[in-house]
Amino acid sequence: MNSEGEEMFPRKWNHEFIGLPIVDSTEQRRPTFSSETIRLMLNNVTPGNIKLLADKNVVEETVEDSASNRTLRMLIILAASSGMRLGKIFGLNVSNVSEDGTAITVVEKAYQGDIQDFLKTKNGKRLVDLDPTVGKMLREFIGTRTVWCFALAPANAFAPAANRCRSRTS
Repeated sequence: MNSEGEEMFPRKWNHEFIGLPIVDSTEQRRPTFSSETIRLMLNNVTPGNIKLLADKNVVEETVEDSASNRTLRMLIILAASSGMRLGKIFGLNVSNVSEDGTAITVVEKAYQGDIQDFLKTKNGKRLVDLDPTVGKMLREFIGTRTVWCFALAPANAFAPAANRCRSRTS
């Protein structure tokens, strides 16, 4: 400012030079779960817990200790604690998990039943750190597996069932 109170170097916003996009937050698709929702999901796959259901008229059911519940539990925990998407989790090779389970090297993804060694962006290949408790759970879950942390169904695994449904409606 000069002695007369005027700006010496007036600044004007140049909308043409800095073309910032207009972002409508209602149009953004960033699906996230609250900690309460994650807690409810984990409750319903933790052996010994009583399932929490929306329909209060349904008879209470105790969660069984099954392979599918253990897998779902690990998927939920890993996704929630790492921020990884399911494609990257399903593409997780045992060799890409550190010995103590606290670090995961992301180099592959699963897409439509196939493993792809290319990711969407160059930053997709990265090292993901995990909490030691989650790392221990992941290592225990992996157990004696030698290739994939999570089993994948082939892309056409549901084709016979889909064909049966089509033949009934024809």
